[in-house]
Amino acid sequence: MQGTSIATQSNAQQRALLGVSYDFGPVTTLAGLRWLNTRNTDVPPSSLLYWGGVTWRVNAPLAISASVYHTQFRNPHGGPTMGALLVDYSLSRRTDVYAEGAYVSNRSFSDVGLRGTGVDIAPGMDQAGVTVGIRHTF
Repeated sequence: MQGTSIATQSNAQQRALLGVSYDFGPVTTLAGLRWLNTRNTDVPPSSLLYWGGVTWRVNAPLAISASVYHTQFRNPHGGPTMGALLVDYSLSRRTDVYAEGAYVSNRSFSDVGLRGTGVDIAPGMDQAGVTVGIRHTF
């Protein structure tokens, strides 16, 4: 991606992504890596994002998922780590209820919160949150 005007034409972002998943019957595992290289821009800095997770379909209506994400910034070193746990229960083919909890641990300068970078979070501070909802698809 290049800058969007003459003033930002030297700004650039390059990305590459690799992901894998595998089913072991009622258990699905996944892992991935995202490489980001930026030039002449501050946000977001060049980084590697690693993630892994597992989903266990306990029985027909109930599934439990857990995942971990870590971003390693190139310069300065350090970055946030986030863990998430999701419980999903299907009430019908199109409706389910869910509860999710997540925790973000920031190192030194990073300011990644549950809603994104720099949103409701100061650099170096951690954040936790819980979401409960009902989803109906049409």
